[in-house]
Parts: sequence; C-alpha cells; structure tokens
Amino acid sequence: MLPDAPGPGAGTPPLLTGRGLTKGYGGAPVLHGVDVDVHRGRALAIVGPSGSGKSTLLHVLAAVLPPDDGAVVLEGRRIDDRGERARAALRRSTFGFVFQQGLLVPELDADENVALPMLLGGASRGPALRTAREWLGRLGIGDLVARRPGEMSGGQMQRVAVARALAHGPAIVFADEPTGALDTDTAAETADLLFATVRESGSALVVITHDLALAARADDAVSIRRGALEPVVLEPATVAA
Repeated sequence: MLPDAPGPGAGTPPLLTGRGLTKGYGGAPVLHGVDVDVHRGRALAIVGPSGSGKSTLLHVLAAVLPPDDGAVVLEGRRIDDRGERARAALRRSTFGFVFQQGLLVPELDADENVALPMLLGGASRGPALRTAREWLGRLGIGDLVARRPGEMSGGQMQRVAVARALAHGPAIVFADEPTGALDTDTAAETADLLFATVRESGSALVVITHDLALAARADDAVSIRRGALEPVVLEPATVAA
C-alpha cells in the first residue's frame, strides 16, 4: 500500500496522488522520490527555478510521461502504468491543459479550438461547438468565436486556451507558466480568470510557475529544488475588490 503524504487537505482523500516519483533523462535524475497530493476544489502551485523539474513533475502527474519509479493514482486507480493510448484517452477526457503560449491551432477559429478536445474524445461537432461558444461567452470573449489565433491579442488567446481546458468538464486543470508570456496587467486578468473559473467548476488546479505572486493565489504551494519537494509559505496575494 502506498503511504499517505502529509500536507494541507489531508483530512479528505486526494483526487490525485503521486508517490515516490522518480524521473530522469539520459541517466541524469530530475525527480527524486517526490510525494504530492492534489485535492478537488483546490489550487496547488509548484514553484522553483528553471531546470528544477517543475514541468517534468507536471507531465508525470498528468500522465504525459510515465515515471521511472513510483506511482500516480487518480481517484484510487493507478494511471501511470497504462499504455500511451490509454493515457492519451485519459488526458482528453479527464484533464485540461493551459500552456505558456496557449498552443492554439492557428488554422482553427476560436470555437473550433475550444471544441477540439471534445471532438477528439468522440463528441459530435454541433454539440461540441455549442459548448465551446457557451464557454467563450462565459469568459467574456463570445465575440471572438470566428477569429483565428493570428487575429487575437495574447490575452485573448490565453482566454481561449482557458476555455479549451475547461469546456469538457475536466477533473484537473494543469497550467504550465500560464501567464509567463503576458504583460503584467494581462497576466493578472488571466490569473483572475483561471483561478475563479476553475474553482467555480469544482475542478482541481495545478499551476507550475516561477512567479511567486501567481503562486500566492493558490490554496497550497510547494517548492521543487534539485528534484525534491518542500512546502513553502507564501504571502496571500492582494486581490482587487
């Protein structure tokens, strides 16, 4: 049986757990026996300098990469030992992703970009596009449904990326430096939107960032250095009323 990891929210069963996670590339270790819990309805920030293993940890937790050792368990079921096809299906159905550059498909309109995970998961085009347009409207960019990424600002593209991450009702949203490519004001607006929308939906949020102000928006925070985690206490972020 895998041991419980201490930390905030330990009184309720975690939605996702990582236990003893080890990962390396070309013989060089990156993660060293990491234990981490992700709880429903809470945001977890993972901070650390470049090269510390933040993104590798996210990829292992999100079933993008299998760990070399250890286990990732989602709602009581191990997911890291599944084959690539099964892990890809899990990512499409259960996880949402927001990346630093948005990674929208340039040839698709905004509503098509948001609908894409649903379509890849087998949804019919009409219902998927209707859901996509509803989410674009919720995020204040309903007028952009027919625009392509090249016709949007950076902040607008990140809003589309947030809509894409949430439209299919994921249990967990993974965000890798989601505001890193934005100016200060746009980054603050995007962070407000991401945290508020994920919490309203009842999903969990895992944010990888080097920005301590962004990390302070989270319910829980850990720091990763040389592939190991340690708890970190951040001053609460000041939020404009």
